[in-house]
Formats: sequence, structure tokens, C-alpha cells
Amino acid sequence: MTEQNLPERDLPIDSESTERETNEKKPAGLLRFWRWFCGKNPDGSTPKPVVQSKKRTFLRYVAVILAFFAIAGLATAAYQIPKIAEEGGVQIPWLETLFSEDKTDEELAYDKIATHPSAFAYRVKEDGTVALCGYLGFDADVVLPRQIDGKTVTSIDDGAFAMEDVKSVVLYKTVTQIGDNAFYGCKNLTSAVLPKGLTTLGKNAFYGCEALTEITIPETVTEIPDNAFRQCINLKKAYLPEGVTKIGNYAFAESGLTEITFPETLRETGVGAFYSCSNLKTVQMQEGIRTIGEETFAYCTSLSAAILPDSVKVLGSRAFLRCTGLTEVSGGSNVETVGEGCFSNAALPDGSNAQIILGDGLLVKYFGSKITVAVDDDVKIVCNGAFEGNTTVTMVQIPSSVTAIEDRAFRNCTALSSVLLPSALTHIGAEAFFGCVSLSGVLIPTGLVSMGESAFANCRSLKGISLPETLEEVPSNAFARCTDLIDLELKGQTKIGAGAFANCTRLEWIVFPYTVKAIESNAFSGCTMLYLVTLRPGLISVGDGAFSATALKTITLPATVNDLGENLFEDCTQLKAVYTTRGTYADTWATEHGY
Repeated sequence: MTEQNLPERDLPIDSESTERETNEKKPAGLLRFWRWFCGKNPDGSTPKPVVQSKKRTFLRYVAVILAFFAIAGLATAAYQIPKIAEEGGVQIPWLETLFSEDKTDEELAYDKIATHPSAFAYRVKEDGTVALCGYLGFDADVVLPRQIDGKTVTSIDDGAFAMEDVKSVVLYKTVTQIGDNAFYGCKNLTSAVLPKGLTTLGKNAFYGCEALTEITIPETVTEIPDNAFRQCINLKKAYLPEGVTKIGNYAFAESGLTEITFPETLRETGVGAFYSCSNLKTVQMQEGIRTIGEETFAYCTSLSAAILPDSVKVLGSRAFLRCTGLTEVSGGSNVETVGEGCFSNAALPDGSNAQIILGDGLLVKYFGSKITVAVDDDVKIVCNGAFEGNTTVTMVQIPSSVTAIEDRAFRNCTALSSVLLPSALTHIGAEAFFGCVSLSGVLIPTGLVSMGESAFANCRSLKGISLPETLEEVPSNAFARCTDLIDLELKGQTKIGAGAFANCTRLEWIVFPYTVKAIESNAFSGCTMLYLVTLRPGLISVGDGAFSATALKTITLPATVNDLGENLFEDCTQLKAVYTTRGTYADTWATEHGY
């Protein structure tokens, strides 16, 4: 038998060489697994069908299923873990780190407590950031999210939380803008944490947040807007940082503030900034404030002192109106302007001098109870409302240094019977002596240049008046209803204002100077005893009803007149003739009106 015909089992076997050959042909582990998974032999050959076992087939299907679930689980985790962590759910530190998108520790900590983004309506702004438009959630304690859909929250839109039933609000530092009415009427809001990066606070932002007790304004805010904290009736403290330059109109009006400290950067307070803060006891003003606006502290009935820095230039009208607890006013050495009724109805104590003098000789307020008052020699201007409403003083001596008596200075001083006006006086303001019903005589100085409307109106006891040549115009209603006025002397005036001497019922005659060009409407209306009026050439116009309801019997209209109003002599029941020059405008007018 030849070697080629021998059966395989009879061939000699070299065990060592065979083992070495097998090891050299043995594939790597992953390759072997893959060949097994695909149903092949380790050497890559396809096995005979009869060799395939049920066990191998079963294991292969199990492996496929497990692989599928493993891949699906990893994908789900990749999507859900960040959301779970953000919602404060299950925390797995190594997974948080894996899916945190490089968040800082601060951001991670904030995101854990933040209200879920689904609780907010929002819009994407042009710059790609998010503005919150509304609150859709039910939690009373709200922590605004740092991001929504990967976009940074930077602003709160107008009215976004208005009237919502929230108790606390926390804003992240990326928020730079809070819109108008953003938290308007949130009556249960007790706490609001404003971010350090905030630059804009809208009007009415926290108007009517009645439960709010304290607020800290970030250093990046430069203006407290109008009505920002109005009617926050339980707001006890408000911390204003350096950098704030203005407090807007009624910003803290009707709030519960007990004290306030102005920053050195503050320059201006708006109208009624602290209006009717009845619990406000202390105001610390710093050098730098220049303007105290109208009614800034009006009706602050608990305010005890007004210590004005030297930087103050302007005190607005009624700035301390009805501050009935005010016992001290000091400083203000550089005040230049004092508005009407700055300290009206303030219950200041009656001291030895009882005069508030600020700036360069501004008599701001007399609050004494003396019958005779000698104004301080250093006074140069008697300011708006300085004596207004005083019912005690009967005589006032005004020094020669005074050049102006401003609006309403002696208004309704009903007991004032005599006032000595200095020769240096050049201006008497509107309603300066209005309603001084006991004032019987006043000598107008020869240097008077201007007079305001209704300056001596309702001075029912005033009997005579002589106006100097320097006063060019008699203003409207200047002496209206001076019912005892008998003697009137005009010198150099060019215009008699509307209603200037209306209802001076005892005035009987008047001779106008040649300088008068215009007599305005109702100037002498209701002067029921006025029977003689002499008009001079040079007169150009006479307004509607200028001499209505008077006792005129005849009157001559100059040829220079080219403008006569309607009802000029209405209810002049005794008027028999109107004399004119033939062919003139006055002649035509008289004919057309039946004279």
C-alpha cells in the first residue's frame, strides 16, 4: 500500500509542530466573536449545517436584543439626564458632569433650584436671547430659569408677571432688563431678588406689591423709574446704591418706608417721589443732590427734619407740603429757587425768629404766630407762599434789601391790614396778596416793573391804588373784586389786562393816560358805580365786555381805535350816547350797534 492510499488516522502526528501551527492560525478575540456571531467557524470557514446547534442560535438572538437595548438606553440617558438634573430629580454626579455642557458650579447650583422652563411663556429676541413674557406655573416661589432651550434669559417683558399670585421671585444675573408693569399688582409678593447685572427697571415695575418688605437696587441701575414701588405699603427699607442719579415721579409714593439714605450720586428727585410716605421719619441727603422736585415729601407727616446739603439748588413747589411733624429745617445755603408753597401747612415750631431763610437771602417760610413781623434784614426775596394762609399777622415790615415778592407770598393772610413795601421792589408775583381781605392800603414803590395775575384780587378792603410809570402792564384780574376800591391812578401803562378791575363795585371814575393802547376783555366789567370814563387818543383796541354792567351815561371813543369787541357796553342800562369822530372805525361800529 502506498503512502498516498493510507487513511488519515494512520498518518504519524507530530504534536509539537501541530500545536505551534494551530496557535499561529488562531484568530484574535473580537474576530473570533464576530465570526461566531455571524455563524462561522473560528478560521472563517462556513460550518456544515449539521454542526449548527440550537444553543448557538439562541445565544446569537439574545446578544442582538441586549445590544439593541444597550444602545437605546445610552441614547435615552444622553437626552434625559440633563433635564432630570435641571428639574432637581435623581442626581448622579458622574452623569451630571458628563452631560453638563461645561456648566460652572454656580450655574449647576442655580439650575437645581430654578423653576422648570415649561412654566414660562417666552419669546426669542433679535440677539438670540430670551425674554420671559408670562408665568404659566403654579408655584408661589419662583426662580427664573437661567436658560430656555439653550438660550440665555436676559429680560422680563412688560407686564410679564402682572397680578400673578407669587410670593418670591429670584432673577439670575444674566437678566439686564425688567419691563414696565412687570410685577404690577403682585399683592402677595414678599421678596424680589434683583440681579447684579440689571441696568433697566421699568415704570410701575412693582407698583402695588403690598406685601413687599425690602428691596435692594443693584449697583448697575442708574435711575429709579416712575411709580416703580408706589403703593408698596409694607416696604420698610429700600437700599439705593451709588450710581443712582435720579428717583422718578412717585417712585416710592404711598409706600411704607421708614427711612431712606440718598447715594452721593443722586442729583434729582422727581415729582412726588416720596409723596404721602406717612411712616417716613428720617431722610439722609448727601452732597450731590441738586433738585428736590415738586411734592417730593408732601404729606410725609412723620418726617421730623429736613437737613438740606449745600449742593441743593432747587426746592420744588410744595416739596414739604403738610409735613406736620417737621421740627427742623437747616442747610441749603446755595438754594437758588424755591417753588410755590414749599413748606405750606408744615407744623414748624414758633421760634424766636420763626423764619426759614435759605440760600442767598431767600425767605422760604414764616411759621410764627406774632401779630407784627419784621422780615430779617438779610432777606432779598420773599419766596412763594412764605406767609400763605397765616391768619394771625396783621403787619409786615419788609426790609429795603427785598427786590421781589413771589407768587402767593401773602395769599389769604386774612388778618393782614398793612404791609410796607421797599423802594427796591421790582416784582410782585401772581396772587401775592390774593384774598388779603383786611388790607386797606398799600403803597406801590415807584420802581416796580412787573406784577403777576390776580396779585391783589379779592382784597376787599383796599381803598386806593396808584400804579407807577415803570409798570407797563396791569395784569389780568390784578385788582378784581376789590369791592372798596375808590381811587385808582394809572401812570404810563400801555395795557390793562382782562378783568383787571372787574367787579370793583365802588369805583366811580377813571382817566386813562395817553400811553394806554389796549383795554382787554371785561377789564372793568361789573363796576356798577363807574359812571365816568375818559379814553385818550392813542387807544387802539377795547375787548369784549370791557365796560359791561357799568353806570356809564356817555362815552367818547377816540379816532385811533380800530378794534372794538362785542358786548362792549352790554347791560349799561344808563348809557345814552357814544360819541365818535365821523368816518372812523369807531363811528361805523357805533352805527352798527345802534349808538
